Amino acid sequence: MSNNWLNLIIRFFLELIALYSIGLYFFTWGEGYIQYFLAFVIPIVLAVSWAMFRYPNDPKKEPIFPIGGKSRLFFEACFFTLAIYGLNKIGHANWSKYLLYAVLFHYFVSYDRVYRLWKNNP
Repeated sequence: MSNNWLNLIIRFFLELIALYSIGLYFFTWGEGYIQYFLAFVIPIVLAVSWAMFRYPNDPKKEPIFPIGGKSRLFFEACFFTLAIYGLNKIGHANWSKYLLYAVLFHYFVSYDRVYRLWKNNP
């Protein structure tokens, strides 16, 4: 189910929403140019890390830097937790709940991918 086209589209939008949420959260830090710097650089660094540190065969065959399945799940959990925490911290508690429920639903539907990553079975 994790490679279903609809699930992959939902995952893509969850990642975009999380990056946007993280950018909003870091925009509240600092003043002037610093807040713009943090709002753009930190999501870009996270997006590049998301693409570079992958588990083999998830979804492509050859990652740039292969990592273990549990490490990838931990990275994804930290990524989405930061987005949910950031939304809640800047005063969007309802949106943080919606994002939390969407992420949990996505991982529930993608149980086969989560199981494969947890067992380190490419």
